[in-house]
Amino acid sequence: MRRNIRLLKENINQKKNLKYNNVNFTVYFCDWLLYCRQRGFTHNCYFDYELYNKEPEIRDTFLNEGYRKRVQKACNKKEYRKIFLDKALFNDTFKKYVKRDWLDVSCCSFDEFNTFIKKHEEFFAKSVRGTGGAGARVIKTNDDTTQNLFELCKEEGLIIEEIIKQNSEIAKFNESTLNTVRVYTLVCADNTAKVMGAVARFGRAGNVIDNFHGGGVAATIDVESGKVNQAINRAHIRTDIHPDSKEKILGFKYPYWDKLKEAVCDAALKVPEMRHIGWDVCITENGDVEFVEGNGKPNFDVLQSPDQIGKKHIYEDKIREIENIEGINPIVYDKIMINTKNMEIGFIRMLPRRLKRKIKRIISR
Repeated sequence: MRRNIRLLKENINQKKNLKYNNVNFTVYFCDWLLYCRQRGFTHNCYFDYELYNKEPEIRDTFLNEGYRKRVQKACNKKEYRKIFLDKALFNDTFKKYVKRDWLDVSCCSFDEFNTFIKKHEEFFAKSVRGTGGAGARVIKTNDDTTQNLFELCKEEGLIIEEIIKQNSEIAKFNESTLNTVRVYTLVCADNTAKVMGAVARFGRAGNVIDNFHGGGVAATIDVESGKVNQAINRAHIRTDIHPDSKEKILGFKYPYWDKLKEAVCDAALKVPEMRHIGWDVCITENGDVEFVEGNGKPNFDVLQSPDQIGKKHIYEDKIREIENIEGINPIVYDKIMINTKNMEIGFIRMLPRRLKRKIKRIISR
């Protein structure tokens, strides 16, 4: 219980627009514990989707961690998941859309490394099996440090890559990061690929990654038109413009949008055993589609947090069709029916007095 309370507090503290005291925190905790947790919502889901402000019928429209596991089980075969865990293997598998130079330092020779850095005195480095942009950085080289740099990159298990020059229309939002799009694709039961959703991500000034969890802003994209909606940051502050460059995000028409959708659907069919993928892609200065990474178990938070609209209706029928052909029984969470307009009072009344006192004592420490 203490761990759950601590994690819930950490999530609240990240949301600058959400104020709380010990009384309403108790309500949040009980709400999550007795209702949302039973349906597969984690602490993060509870606050990412602002479920504390939503009625039960609206809450149930959101994709959550439980649903993500269900999709993973139905769609992605274990023996193929390594393609999306190993960045070098990903680059090699989808080399049609990975046109930049790259090198896996963990298994290359010093001569190969030396040849690469002579061609690219400045390059991008990241862990070959890392997630969330951890350890990603831009490295500048000089002849005096080549051997030391090689040993460092090998020790850290890095993959090094040529820096991608992005499209000028996208670079104007923030030039210090490669601003990418996360595109969710699904290979449906009829073996056709479909774009399920897309999110534009823009980094902040001085950063090297555009990752939503690393300080960037994210905005959903209308799949049909390619127009970008209102953006949000991790603290749930919404904005129509980029916080640094002041370029307008809302209404921005993403360049080469149809070409981008065609590319991810084409790539999705290359490994149909991995039906559900989150692709991180960008548009280069020449208007080409360049794949940055692929995620074989993508989170739904960045897809639903910006517009606060649940996307379960987009997925449900197609996932059930896949489950039927795979012979998988869907995961169903037991319903806890709360028949009260005032949910705060309802949840508090459901608790025994001793449990309420215990929760409040822990919270107040």
